[in-house]
Amino acid sequence: MSKKSYLDKFKCRGELEHSDIVHKSVGFVINNAIDKDNRGLYDATTGCWKCSLDRAQSVELVFSLYRTYIVGIWIPKTWEITNDGTRIRWQGDKCSDKEILERYLYKKVPKSYSVVRYYGMQNK
Repeated sequence: MSKKSYLDKFKCRGELEHSDIVHKSVGFVINNAIDKDNRGLYDATTGCWKCSLDRAQSVELVFSLYRTYIVGIWIPKTWEITNDGTRIRWQGDKCSDKEILERYLYKKVPKSYSVVRYYGMQNK
C-alpha cells in the first residue's frame, strides 16, 4: 500500500484565505516527495527547504501542503541549516490541538507558485 493512499481519500473541509490563517506559519509543498519518492508525511515535510532560517524560526506552525490542501500540521521544535549551507530543515511534533486542527486541517489554501509559503505574517 502506498504511503500516499490516505491522501487520496481525505475530504476537503473548506477553503482558507490568507486572512483566515491567524497563526504565524509556513507551509511546505510536498507533492513530489509524496508522489515520486513515496515518502511519509513527516519525512516529506521536514525535508530540506530553501528559505530564511530567521523567518522560519519565527513560526508557530508548519503545514504539509499537498495539492493546495493542508494535510498535516506540526509544531516545530528545532531548525537547522543543512550541511551545504543553502537550505534548512526542521524537527518537531504532530499538532494535537483540536482548535488548530479544526481551523486548518484538510482545508484548501490560496494557490501559489512557491513551494515555501508563509502565512499569518506581515510580509506575505
